[in-house]
Amino acid sequence: MLWKAALTRRISRMIFKCRLSLTSPARTTPTTTRISIGKGNGKRSALGASGAASVVRADNVYLLAVFFVFFLLVMIVAQVMVMRSELSASVAGEWLKRLPQEQSRDAWVNQLWFCFQGRSVCPWQPVAGREKCFVYSAYLDDTASNNPGTGTVRVIGVAKTKKPDRLWCQLGWATNGTANWIAVPAQIKAIREHWNLRYSAVFILCPLSSKNWPASHPRSHPEFVSISTSEHPTMPDHDLPIRTTSTMSEFNATHGHWADSPTGNLLPIIRYSDDPEIRNNPKHQLSVCVKPLHYSFNRVDQLIEFIEIHRLLGVSHFTFYNHTVGDNCDCVLRRYIEQGLVEVLPWSQLDVISQKEIRTEGIFASLNDCLYRHMFDSQYLLMIDLDELIVPRTKFTLTELIASTLLANNTVAGGIHSSANSHNGYQIGAYYFRNAFFYLSWPDDPGVHSAWSATASSRHLDLISLRKTRRNFKLHPHRIRSKYICRPRAVVEVGNHFVWEFRAGNVAAHVPDSLALMHHYRTCEFGGDTCLANPSIQDRSAWKYGDALVNAVRRRFEQFGQYCPTLLPFTANQQPLRTSMATIATTIANATTTTSTLSPFSS
Repeated sequence: MLWKAALTRRISRMIFKCRLSLTSPARTTPTTTRISIGKGNGKRSALGASGAASVVRADNVYLLAVFFVFFLLVMIVAQVMVMRSELSASVAGEWLKRLPQEQSRDAWVNQLWFCFQGRSVCPWQPVAGREKCFVYSAYLDDTASNNPGTGTVRVIGVAKTKKPDRLWCQLGWATNGTANWIAVPAQIKAIREHWNLRYSAVFILCPLSSKNWPASHPRSHPEFVSISTSEHPTMPDHDLPIRTTSTMSEFNATHGHWADSPTGNLLPIIRYSDDPEIRNNPKHQLSVCVKPLHYSFNRVDQLIEFIEIHRLLGVSHFTFYNHTVGDNCDCVLRRYIEQGLVEVLPWSQLDVISQKEIRTEGIFASLNDCLYRHMFDSQYLLMIDLDELIVPRTKFTLTELIASTLLANNTVAGGIHSSANSHNGYQIGAYYFRNAFFYLSWPDDPGVHSAWSATASSRHLDLISLRKTRRNFKLHPHRIRSKYICRPRAVVEVGNHFVWEFRAGNVAAHVPDSLALMHHYRTCEFGGDTCLANPSIQDRSAWKYGDALVNAVRRRFEQFGQYCPTLLPFTANQQPLRTSMATIATTIANATTTTSTLSPFSS
């Protein structure tokens, strides 16, 4: 930086001297005056002196312009060099050292153990390289293939939106305790809705074909994947943790060296069963995916109401991502996990700035992870937020609504209008529901307390879906703030408000608001209270769930109050708020690959 300052001072002095030569009256005005009063060839002398002065002035201007351009070029080059050095300091290796090593090595090994023990409960892992890059989960996407071992290993991650590092997929499997690896060039596809921020949720695609995965290999498909920035990193060739050990200490002794992998990451590839009976008979008819819970989310009333009313709507499974939750919500979620209704996956803090460098905590990575995680264990997936609720008008449950809109061959049905102007033969891959705002600042429905005063105390009447019945008269068109239910096997990429990409032969259907509407309970979307002047109407369509919802919420508070001391007054049978790590480990060990708990390394 000293050379930059010295060069700046030197050029400034040269420019100052040039300016003096142009503007100094001692060198121009006296000469002109003497020539104008001289004798003999006074006129010629005057013209000659004037021409000489013009030449000198022109030369000085030209010299000044040259120095000015040179100065600009030097400043630009210097600034670029400074920016590159600063960028390197922030992303070239230093950030990678901070990520696992901020915590102890034992803690990082512990995270890996949970990752392989649960086979799906993995933290964000870094990719060693010059630019920031992270990976979260990996899936064998063979939906479009009928041949075992073909298809694509689809890794959910985060990378630069534009011109990311070139990546390689190190595909691995174990034979008699020996790790075998094949390197495949990775394709990086940014997940849309990234707003052109520096980083984006991405698909890292590892194609499987006869060229890079010959049929002669002992395994029909890889079991693990590690993403690298070089084609041939020195990968460990032994003790691949295919079958995890029963204790973390044993795992550390056997597989601890994987914490020092040169790529910085290792993911088990989640593969669905090849059994047609299992694939064609999913465990859940309708599941819910919710974007990461953050800002120490601790609104227990809202969480319990959300889960219980969606259970009334036909939902049998919920997937949450834990960025940060408060103690009360942590306690409640653990109770739901024990009952098999909820899975909570870790969503640790990424080394990127939310909303400045990436969309809200990488929410599109979570939505697409949920899509592929439940590709074959759920018939339908509902992508929705905690302040939203899709209410059928003519049916009681969402599953009944969907069934009523389908024909026997699952093509576009009467009364449903496709966004792609489809005709018979196309399957419905997703249902879009129009958004209606129920602003929280509008007054509560005056009839809510008298309607349910006999079945619940005032403590449990803080139910938004019953209190807030005034909604905006004007509805948003489909795809604008709408939410949707999709068939996961029909979809390639999901977004927040609609599906970005369908598999061939599938289209979206617009559900008329006469059949269902999405209730969105929130404050004015642009701040202030101007929205309260919008034309509105009363909509009590959610009241049909009132009796069942009030009773369900009341039972939950009574059940969970035994374990979560701040929900209800303390009881004699009160249990500790936090579940011990040993209990969590036991739960994961006994869980299926589709069920998870709040892991100890979640934020």
